[in-house]
Amino acid sequence: MSRKTVKVGSLLEKANFILNNPNVNLNQDVKYGVSLLLESLINETDNYNGFVYSGKTEAHEEYTRSYVPHENIANDFYMFKNERNEKGYR
Repeated sequence: MSRKTVKVGSLLEKANFILNNPNVNLNQDVKYGVSLLLESLINETDNYNGFVYSGKTEAHEEYTRSYVPHENIANDFYMFKNERNEKGYR
Protein backbone atom coordinates (compact mmCIF):
# COMPACT_ATOMS: atom_id res chain seq x y z
CA MET A 1 0.00 0.00 0.00
CA SER A 2 1.40 3.38 -0.95
CA ARG A 3 1.68 6.13 1.58
CA LYS A 4 1.37 9.85 0.96
CA THR A 5 2.03 12.72 3.28
CA VAL A 6 -0.31 15.70 3.04
CA LYS A 7 0.15 19.12 4.52
CA VAL A 8 -2.38 19.72 7.30
CA GLY A 9 -2.26 23.46 6.58
CA SER A 10 -3.38 22.79 3.01
CA LEU A 11 -6.33 20.71 4.16
CA LEU A 12 -7.28 23.33 6.73
CA GLU A 13 -7.27 26.04 4.07
CA LYS A 14 -9.36 23.90 1.70
CA ALA A 15 -11.88 23.09 4.43
CA ASN A 16 -12.20 26.77 5.39
CA PHE A 17 -12.81 27.58 1.72
CA ILE A 18 -15.55 24.94 1.50
CA LEU A 19 -17.20 26.03 4.75
CA ASN A 20 -17.27 29.73 3.86
CA ASN A 21 -17.61 30.02 0.10
CA PRO A 22 -21.18 31.07 -0.83
CA ASN A 23 -20.60 29.63 -4.32
CA VAL A 24 -20.20 26.16 -2.78
CA ASN A 25 -23.84 25.46 -2.00
CA LEU A 26 -23.70 22.99 0.90
CA ASN A 27 -26.28 22.44 3.60
CA GLN A 28 -25.35 22.49 7.28
CA ASP A 29 -25.28 18.67 7.49
CA VAL A 30 -22.51 18.49 4.91
CA LYS A 31 -20.65 21.36 6.57
CA TYR A 32 -21.00 19.48 9.86
CA GLY A 33 -19.28 16.48 8.25
CA VAL A 34 -16.44 18.66 6.91
CA SER A 35 -16.03 20.25 10.35
CA LEU A 36 -16.07 16.90 12.14
CA LEU A 37 -13.44 15.40 9.85
CA LEU A 38 -11.25 18.50 10.01
CA GLU A 39 -11.47 18.78 13.80
CA SER A 40 -10.50 15.12 14.11
CA LEU A 41 -7.47 15.65 11.86
CA ILE A 42 -6.22 18.82 13.52
CA ASN A 43 -6.78 17.44 17.02
CA GLU A 44 -4.94 14.19 16.27
CA THR A 45 -1.99 16.13 14.84
CA ASP A 46 -1.95 18.62 17.75
CA ASN A 47 -2.77 21.52 15.44
CA TYR A 48 -6.15 22.61 16.82
CA ASN A 49 -6.27 26.35 17.50
CA GLY A 50 -9.99 27.05 17.64
CA PHE A 51 -12.43 28.54 15.15
CA VAL A 52 -14.41 31.70 14.57
CA TYR A 53 -17.86 32.11 13.10
CA SER A 54 -17.72 33.74 9.71
CA GLY A 55 -19.64 36.92 9.02
CA LYS A 56 -23.20 37.30 10.18
CA THR A 57 -23.92 33.73 11.16
CA GLU A 58 -27.49 32.80 11.94
CA ALA A 59 -28.29 30.06 14.44
CA HIS A 60 -29.12 27.73 11.55
CA GLU A 61 -25.67 28.33 10.03
CA GLU A 62 -23.59 26.97 12.90
CA TYR A 63 -21.00 25.40 10.59
CA THR A 64 -20.26 28.55 8.61
CA ARG A 65 -16.96 28.99 10.39
CA SER A 66 -13.24 29.32 9.86
CA TYR A 67 -10.67 27.26 11.70
CA VAL A 68 -7.65 29.18 12.95
CA PRO A 69 -4.31 27.74 11.81
CA HIS A 70 -1.97 26.68 14.61
CA GLU A 71 1.53 28.18 14.44
CA ASN A 72 2.86 24.73 13.41
CA ILE A 73 0.91 24.82 10.14
CA ALA A 74 0.41 28.55 9.59
CA ASN A 75 3.09 28.84 6.88
CA ASP A 76 1.52 26.07 4.77
CA PHE A 77 -1.97 27.44 5.40
CA TYR A 78 -1.12 30.94 4.18
CA MET A 79 0.94 29.65 1.26
CA PHE A 80 -2.05 27.67 -0.04
CA LYS A 81 -4.43 30.56 0.69
CA ASN A 82 -2.22 32.94 -1.30
CA GLU A 83 -2.01 30.45 -4.19
CA ARG A 84 -5.81 30.18 -4.24
CA ASN A 85 -6.16 33.97 -4.31
CA GLU A 86 -3.55 34.34 -7.08
CA LYS A 87 -5.47 31.82 -9.21
CA GLY A 88 -8.67 33.80 -8.68
CA TYR A 89 -10.57 31.18 -6.68
CA ARG A 90 -12.72 33.00 -4.17
